Amino acid sequence: FVGKKTVLWVLRYIGCTVCRYDCKLIADRYDEFTAKGAQVYVLMQSDPQHIKDDLERTNATLPFEIICDPEMKIYEALEIKPAESMEALLGGQMEKLKVKGAAAKEAGFSHGDYEGNEQQLPAMFILDEEGNEVTEFVWDSSKTTISSRMFYGCSKLTKITIPASVTSIGSYAFYGCSSLTSIVIPDSVTSIRESAFY
Repeated sequence: FVGKKTVLWVLRYIGCTVCRYDCKLIADRYDEFTAKGAQVYVLMQSDPQHIKDDLERTNATLPFEIICDPEMKIYEALEIKPAESMEALLGGQMEKLKVKGAAAKEAGFSHGDYEGNEQQLPAMFILDEEGNEVTEFVWDSSKTTISSRMFYGCSKLTKITIPASVTSIGSYAFYGCSSLTSIVIPDSVTSIRESAFY
């Protein structure tokens, strides 16, 4: 990952309808990443054949590489642990998941084969040009929400600047950000969901 800013999304597996929909959303906004000089990778528990079959079945071409880790060695090295239960995986977000699942279905995605650990938690890593995990982040002032699980598992994140445009912080947004020592929440924030800073 050295040489360019990198965003590494860690999802579950390609047959997961919501994960497949996340891939579509990332692809839809891929130009925004490249415009900022960043490259994008997605890590999944899927094996290469499942990825190939799904992309052929959905007639899709993704502008980023999916890293296959069916043995979950990278997940383990990055210390991305599975949830203790399906309830913990959902984090009280069942209604939002239903909405996202309906959007995925409307986009033509259906559940495929199960692979790996069904309770695997997602994560995201943001790396600088030297391959170091970004420790400080300034949130985009055009955004009003920090979504659920946005910085989930970013254990090296030490500081985040939240602009006054933000009004809500989603559940588990900073869950697992064990190094976070500096954050100022502006008065504009009127909603902080459960376990946002757990």
